Amino acid sequence: MNTIYSRITIEPEQAMVKICDIFDSIEGDTKSIIKAFYDKEDFDNSWMIDNVGSEFIESEIEADILLQTRDNHPDLFLKKLYNFCKDEFADVKIVCNWFDENEIEIGTLVISNDIHTEDNETLECDSIYDPAYRIEGDEDIEDIKEWLNELVEDYNYEIDIEDKDDDEIRDLFSDWKNENKWDYITNSWDNMKAGCDEAIKTKDFSFPIKIVKSM
Repeated sequence: MNTIYSRITIEPEQAMVKICDIFDSIEGDTKSIIKAFYDKEDFDNSWMIDNVGSEFIESEIEADILLQTRDNHPDLFLKKLYNFCKDEFADVKIVCNWFDENEIEIGTLVISNDIHTEDNETLECDSIYDPAYRIEGDEDIEDIKEWLNELVEDYNYEIDIEDKDDDEIRDLFSDWKNENKWDYITNSWDNMKAGCDEAIKTKDFSFPIKIVKSM
């Protein structure tokens, strides 16, 4: 099982408030979500895949709507939310940024103007220079210093790597590598959203992203 973490926003604000209020009124487990949005109490995994896009779904509300699903982002559930909001509000737009539990698979979904768009990316993870590289703890200290010094130069950090001992260098590497990864992911989400928005704006169904289709 690969857990997918999705962050959803909805426009207009009134639609976001309405959906958040519904989520706030339920437990946030699969059963309560399906009851609230599909008015259904009996269902199996096959129905979930065909109607939600995942065998389970859980929710949490922060500033945005946070969803957890299995093996896939809940694309069909997001279509359901779009249609749910569209019945009451004009110019509805749903944006979902997601990543998997390994923080390697990422993607963006945008639904607006009755057009469903998506794009995704698999992050490179083999080298310490790759955004999703997972620290093992036995990296060559000189390779780490080289990577850190490049960031110091690129961002004009006022820090001397050579003044630090090996433990401090490894701690700094861990912190900066995580920050660097999430900066990369956030930038990729922004770029993917821009592509989705352009495809919707131009109604270009051959736009070079993963999915562009009418609802």
